[in-house]
Amino acid sequence: MPRTKKDYKEIFEKIYEELSLLQSTLVNDLSFSDSKVDSYIVRIERAWRILNRLKKSILSAKAKSLRKRSL
Repeated sequence: MPRTKKDYKEIFEKIYEELSLLQSTLVNDLSFSDSKVDSYIVRIERAWRILNRLKKSILSAKAKSLRKRSL
């Protein structure tokens, strides 16, 4: 799990790369075969998994921060 701003930056860069690749593929390749659609689905699912891990990490860090402040 990410701990520093640098870690979060790296994760956002990975998300951006994955979504940029997906976008350019969709824009540049208008012939949709089953295997290509499957590869698009895999890329979208990968991006969602990264986003969900990031969301959980941010919420966890926020909760820890709130607990420290309340003490």
